[in-house]
Amino acid sequence: MEIKRLNLEEIEKNKDEILKIYNESFGYTDGTMGEFLFERIKDSFNRDVNSIFLACFMKEKIVGFIYGFDFISENWFYKEIFDDVKDKIDFDNIFEFNEIAVDKNYRRKKIGTFLIETLMKNINAKKLIFCTDKENNKGAISFYKTLGSKVIVDNFYFKSFKSTAKLILTLDNN
Repeated sequence: MEIKRLNLEEIEKNKDEILKIYNESFGYTDGTMGEFLFERIKDSFNRDVNSIFLACFMKEKIVGFIYGFDFISENWFYKEIFDDVKDKIDFDNIFEFNEIAVDKNYRRKKIGTFLIETLMKNINAKKLIFCTDKENNKGAISFYKTLGSKVIVDNFYFKSFKSTAKLILTLDNN
């Protein structure tokens, strides 16, 4: 197992593998969410917000990835959650972990843990901030809690579109 940091050109070269993992992980069947992910990745790399995309390879095959960027006031997620978190966290030096996905055939092999640990070694931020579905997501929530994450907002709903209940979590980068 090897974790590699990919640049935008490498991400685009591996787009099909990445989208397959992403769509299967989140149950997206029509492909539109995967394409939306790619637009977000390209946008963040082009805006130079310290975007990081790490891929886990096994025998030259991508089996998982994690993606994120600096948590800054210009970002959509920052604007969506600011009112709900402004009194709960110190906004200095935070990294927004945006997506993580592992191929269904490689789950429960510590790949997700390895991806998050590697991400944390590759950033200078004091803390990760991220969001996950609250309902029907016990596996992911349990995984995040075993890593030491803390729920800072329970029952969060995005303001700019209709969403299911979310949890907003943080993880200290020690």
